[in-house]
Amino acid sequence: MITIIVGPEERSFKVHKEVICATSKFFKTACSKKILRQPDGTPEQYKTYVDWASTSELDIETEDPDLQLSGLIDMFILGDVLDDYQFRNATMEQLIATTLGSTHSFSFEQLDKVYAATVAGSPLRLFVVWWLLVNMNHRHFKSNVAQYPAELVQEVAVANLERHAQLTDKESVRLLRVLVKPEKDTA
Repeated sequence: MITIIVGPEERSFKVHKEVICATSKFFKTACSKKILRQPDGTPEQYKTYVDWASTSELDIETEDPDLQLSGLIDMFILGDVLDDYQFRNATMEQLIATTLGSTHSFSFEQLDKVYAATVAGSPLRLFVVWWLLVNMNHRHFKSNVAQYPAELVQEVAVANLERHAQLTDKESVRLLRVLVKPEKDTA
């Protein structure tokens, strides 16, 4: 058994070493100790992680879509901290299932958290950019561009350019006609 102590309130979890070390590179390295102190994350997040490590079931169910997205973002970030790609994958699968067909959007706070806690090329960032390209109203994005993390704006711009680079010449001309409307004589 290993004891994990989490957060300033020092909530502790006793976990079987084999369970916690099975998929996390962080815990594989740290499991030589009997007690681990974890400053990152909350006790609730670690409980969710330990439950997932024991059952392979990720339970972030809530009626509030904003809390659901925030919980999944937090879990993905914890998976990054623990260097557990299987947990990140499970989190990403639930994130995709939760957002597909949903009209609920990421909040500015959630996007700030994603970009503060991840690096360029992170699957979570790639997902957020893809989701915005598919679901975001361009007028809303344009009118709120200053509120988005700068890296997000850059990644959305690059992804949009790449998407448009795949258009045929005929599709490009049609798009140009929509975007660049003829000026009317105001004189």
